[in-house]
Amino acid sequence: MNSKDIWKDSFGFDFPSLSAVPHISNSSKEIKKNSVFFALQGTKSHGCQFIHEAFTKGAAFVVTDKMPENINSENIFLVPDLEKKILNFLVQYYSIDITKIKFFGITGTNGKTSVAYLCYQLYKKTGNPSAYMGTLGFISDEYQSTPKETTPDIFSLFKHLASLNNIEGLGLFLELSSHGLHQERLNMLDYEKVCIANIGSDHLDYHKTQEDYERSKLSILDLSQRSIPLVNYDVLEVMKKHKIKCYEMQTFSDMQEKGDFLFRILPGEIDSYDVEISELEKSKSIKFNTNLFPKFNITNLCTAIVILKNNLIKLNINKEIQNIALPKGRNTVFKSTSKHVIIDFAHNDAAMNNILASYKEKYKDIWVLFGCGGDRDRPKRSRMYKTAQIYASKIFFTSDNSRNEDFVSIKKDALPSDLPDSTSIIEDREEAIESAVLSLPKDIPLLILGRGHEEFLDIKNKTITHSDISSVKRFF
Repeated sequence: MNSKDIWKDSFGFDFPSLSAVPHISNSSKEIKKNSVFFALQGTKSHGCQFIHEAFTKGAAFVVTDKMPENINSENIFLVPDLEKKILNFLVQYYSIDITKIKFFGITGTNGKTSVAYLCYQLYKKTGNPSAYMGTLGFISDEYQSTPKETTPDIFSLFKHLASLNNIEGLGLFLELSSHGLHQERLNMLDYEKVCIANIGSDHLDYHKTQEDYERSKLSILDLSQRSIPLVNYDVLEVMKKHKIKCYEMQTFSDMQEKGDFLFRILPGEIDSYDVEISELEKSKSIKFNTNLFPKFNITNLCTAIVILKNNLIKLNINKEIQNIALPKGRNTVFKSTSKHVIIDFAHNDAAMNNILASYKEKYKDIWVLFGCGGDRDRPKRSRMYKTAQIYASKIFFTSDNSRNEDFVSIKKDALPSDLPDSTSIIEDREEAIESAVLSLPKDIPLLILGRGHEEFLDIKNKTITHSDISSVKRFF
């Protein structure tokens, strides 16, 4: 099908007098000469507000489902129900046969990055091409791209897919955030399988209520999928709360013999765990040993194995997982004879509790460094500090994406008025890390939480280069 036919077939209008379209985008920031701008509903505003900017930058024409005010142009094409027609257009524009791709969708308040990334590594071991897309960006053996958001939209997805030479049998593991699910960014895809790793509380600045956040997470079950969804057994209570209709699904638990899969995680030999995944109804099990830590990361690995169970039949799991790694910034450990530092992405009180409790079990004493994001989720700030207080003998409170909110305001929400001497406040994150590491006693681990793999901070709406990993590396 030639380029003119694609536009007619997808949107019902004749292709404008342009020999070729070198570039398409739904972001006015990416528009260049002869681009086509798709003006669609965004997170906070509609793309029609940026049509003038797109033309100023050289857009050849605009496709939209909402006409702008005060702009009359024969190069603006109004297409009703545009969102529903985009997928068919992108498939033809990029000449990508998406029926050859297995899309897997993973959501969860905590752990979805790790589950998706572990799936990506496991699937590669089947001999098929594999890719991951989410918080860490787009990752494959052929091509990698830095992240812009946890769940990119359909335009970004196809742009990444177009960079791959081999999609035959591709397994693509997608993080589906609550924002992405609520905005239906990738809802038009046909999924092989979806998974809810857990549902806690987060992003209430966006969703406003816990109920709306939960509904966004649960909406993953409504996506088109070929296999039965996999759901944490604890999520059934959330479904019951919302009076969600009955779905055919598989459930897993690491706590009780309920549902379909039970994960047993027991201490093994030095710094390792013996793990058994039991398929309860069929009396089948998968056994392996792993050095992953803490236990919740082993739960994430078990979840990934169950998601891909039908694809891994021919593999020796115990052998293949020995070189499986967690994503960068997830329990990333730096250790010398005199210092021990752990960097992790934990950025809410539940995630903090998971990792701090695990290290407190292993060590007599721990220190923690963290901050709270600005312009969002104010109620969780004090909960994060209280969680740190439960486990750590020394706390360093610092900045973490303050955005346009003043650090003093964030600090006031997070910390009590009668601040104990065991808590130090150092606004500059780089200085806080240096102070914490230099004063760290030999036998006490320091956990630096909140940023993980990320390499920038948003302070006063300015992007500042900062990496917790790079900041710590210089001491080792």
